[in-house]
Amino acid sequence: MLICGAIVNAVIFGNMAVMIQSLNRKNTLFQEKIENANEAMTNLKMPVDFRDDVKHYFNYTQNAQNHQKELDSFLVMLSPSLKQRVTSYIFFDTILEHSVFKDQRDAVDSFLNSLSIKLFMPEDQIIKQGSSSSCMYFLARGECDVYVTDCHK
Repeated sequence: MLICGAIVNAVIFGNMAVMIQSLNRKNTLFQEKIENANEAMTNLKMPVDFRDDVKHYFNYTQNAQNHQKELDSFLVMLSPSLKQRVTSYIFFDTILEHSVFKDQRDAVDSFLNSLSIKLFMPEDQIIKQGSSSSCMYFLARGECDVYVTDCHK
């Protein structure tokens, strides 16, 4: 019985060590990225406020990527009905505000079944004018710029 307890403890502590090591690895890689950027910016003699903007961008994108991974992992764990409820919670009001769906609550509920959640980073191009697409995009949070190069397209 004592040996069995020792084996269970070893497995638990071994798994915990692997998890901690994985977290430390991600943090170390991010810190290396920041250090490389700092060194490059120092060598380029970039102004401090410009350096701060770059660091802010790195932190923002890292946090956003972590949030997307967490959300993806979370949604995979859910049953289809719970996943739909979460998606509805995130998007329902945004979609209902669109003139196409105004006062169409049932249609919005049905429409929500086919939505997927995507995260875009600052300055990512979501879609290019003139390209074909099989998607419709709704902005649930944040803001984006729209550039029109040819108003006839």
